[in-house]
Amino acid sequence: MYFSSGLRVFLVSALLFLAVLPASAASEPAKNVILMIADGIGFNGWMAADYYAGKAGERPYQVPRPDGTAPLLVGQTTWSLNPVDGAGELLGKHERAVAAVPQGYDAATRWHRFEATFENDFAPVGRSYTTYTDSAAAGTALHSGKKTLNGRINVDWRGESAFMPIGQLAHESGRSVGIVTSVMASHATPASAWSNNLSRDNYAEIFNEMVDGRLDVLMGAGHPEFDNDGRRVQADEDDLFRFVGGRETWEALKAGGHNGYAFIDGLESFEAVATGDMMPERLVGIFQAHRTAQARRQNQSADPHNPSGMAFVPNVPELATMATGALQVLSRNEDGLFLMVEGGAVDWMGHDNDMPRFIEEQEAFNQAVVAVIDWVETHSSWEETLLIVTADHETGGIWGEGTFMNGEGGPIATSLEDEAAVEAARFDPTEDRFERFLAVQDRGAGNLPGYQFASGKHTNELVPLWALGHGAEAFQALTRHDAFAGRLWGRGAPYDWNGDYVENTHVFHVMQAALHLPAVLPSPLSSARLHQNEKNVVLRFAIIGDAEPKPLAEFPGVAKTVDHINRLADSGRIDLVAGVGDIPHKGTTIQYDAVTAVLSRLVRPFYPIMGNEEFGSTERRFLRYANQWSMDQPTIDSVRYVVEHDEVALIFATPDRDGRDFSDEGLAWVEEQLEALAPKPVFLFTHGAPVGVFPAGGDKGINHPRIESVLAHENLAAVFSGDLHMDIERIDPFREINGVTHVHVPALERTKVPDKTRHTPYFHVVSVMTDAEVLIETYRAGDDADAAPRFSHRFALTD
Repeated sequence: MYFSSGLRVFLVSALLFLAVLPASAASEPAKNVILMIADGIGFNGWMAADYYAGKAGERPYQVPRPDGTAPLLVGQTTWSLNPVDGAGELLGKHERAVAAVPQGYDAATRWHRFEATFENDFAPVGRSYTTYTDSAAAGTALHSGKKTLNGRINVDWRGESAFMPIGQLAHESGRSVGIVTSVMASHATPASAWSNNLSRDNYAEIFNEMVDGRLDVLMGAGHPEFDNDGRRVQADEDDLFRFVGGRETWEALKAGGHNGYAFIDGLESFEAVATGDMMPERLVGIFQAHRTAQARRQNQSADPHNPSGMAFVPNVPELATMATGALQVLSRNEDGLFLMVEGGAVDWMGHDNDMPRFIEEQEAFNQAVVAVIDWVETHSSWEETLLIVTADHETGGIWGEGTFMNGEGGPIATSLEDEAAVEAARFDPTEDRFERFLAVQDRGAGNLPGYQFASGKHTNELVPLWALGHGAEAFQALTRHDAFAGRLWGRGAPYDWNGDYVENTHVFHVMQAALHLPAVLPSPLSSARLHQNEKNVVLRFAIIGDAEPKPLAEFPGVAKTVDHINRLADSGRIDLVAGVGDIPHKGTTIQYDAVTAVLSRLVRPFYPIMGNEEFGSTERRFLRYANQWSMDQPTIDSVRYVVEHDEVALIFATPDRDGRDFSDEGLAWVEEQLEALAPKPVFLFTHGAPVGVFPAGGDKGINHPRIESVLAHENLAAVFSGDLHMDIERIDPFREINGVTHVHVPALERTKVPDKTRHTPYFHVVSVMTDAEVLIETYRAGDDADAAPRFSHRFALTD
């Protein structure tokens, strides 16, 4: 499925991150931002390549520049979201998840167990100890500042909302945008700089979005007419064209004029662009190799000067040549540029546990960084350019030799051709013995370092990040600290690093702030369609959750929500507002008086119920105040009642057992209403959900056995509840069980689940359509009037 990039801008600048910049840097935006990503390499891998080259701590981006500009070195986390089932159990990437949980990187616990950061090569295969990332989710974090599931490209974990990546934002600011990689141009990392897609595997869709005429430069592999050794092949199968948009797109590119792009594939042409002898307006360059520039070559002559002992493919450009060529084309735009350069096959060699080729790929990346730095210092300056050099994650679990002892085999495989030997050399906690954490050991320039591969997969280790130039210092204000990591990889041996690290999402925000780009919200895919055809809406209502502020009778979240709902009502259709209880704390008069002053500003009728907090008072007091809430308040004479519309009925049922659970009599009343309203679909509003519907809520909620009979009614379409105070940024508020959609309504003043560390008020807007589709859009209270919803969910009103 393809996702449009039409996202709404709602702020004039990224104020939070501009605030951490010095006044001189924040006053003027950077002209250029260049992000360089070595895919799949952590501190140990970076050191390994630097030791082999004899340049540890001496790379141009690791030392002060001639003008005095000093690089900043921090660590970077790489974790993604973990999909879980209804019981909270970890799922595989392709299984249907009902929620996604962040597990993060915890410096306090990471060093307690060696295998705590990598996906198992051993049983149960594919289940991780902690959240590892793939390049799609990591690229999304780096390029859009949002976390998602592995496999997603700038799309939220539910697959419902699209994020606007830095490439699109830079384009909208008037800058030129380029993407360069040593692997397929439509691979996960280059895709994440520009595209939106449910799956990184949809190569053709991704490529076609990248060559839509807005992206200025795209270079990489994927050539359907050459193999991995740069030899021409017969391109008979359509599958060979998937990396370049399909056969039709490929033929159009070669013919020239496809969306205004010039096309090149020969080495001489790449070199001509790098020297400035060829200067197209927009350029697609697909070099003459199918999957990668050099990593997968197999049939070249011997060359003892290369770590692998094999000569390079001769008709393929170096990554440095492509990066220079991209800068030549992009820099003609006086408004500036954004360029992403990826050394994509470092990761592939980490998967293969092939240290010689791992070093080759990282050295090719390092030479590209040298070329970029030369361009900055020759044609630009560090005052107007920000350069970030980092990785998206670590691959292979590289450690110093002696970190663990193999029960079978030595520290490394004797032959990479022997798959059994490669696997035996990796770490298996059931057979091998962990000794101690060791960094890779320097054994001199031209010699492989002392190393071991613990895994064949991605890990959750910290990776290094160097930043130079305009706005680089912003990272300093965002750091956390890992003292052990700082001792292991810092203290001048070879990097002068103290253990400070940032989240990978901060990379986007620092780039965004440096370029003074606007902040954006996720775009619900169905929202635009809905709002373009209001005549299809038969009922639309807002619904608000718990308030119960403690200890003071202050309702700032409720006030933001009321004002936000009123703005929506002014600009579009809102028929009513519903509530699920627990508005005052303990039902005290002072709390009722304070919240009534706020709720009475609602410009639409408000239909509330009681929650457990109101049961600290009386039904009479609740009804006295409830009849004052909203400017056009309907008369409410009972704590349980029905509001009927043509297409759907709303049952407001106050739980009659302490405000959370029901008695036999209470549930009998609900069933009577369902039967009387049948076959009309019904929405049930109650304070708490049935126990077990939202596993994060534990045993709170409706526990009466008769609730199963209520839920079995065929015309019950949805249950709306609050009580749990769940943070819907971290826990999925939507569940569908046996044909009934359960919706958690987030609290407006306090969050409890999964913890109390942060609170953001949200509310839902529910639209019932003529085609029996129901759309729930979730707004963050206080966002600008024209801001898009943060989340959305759809379900059918009837089967």
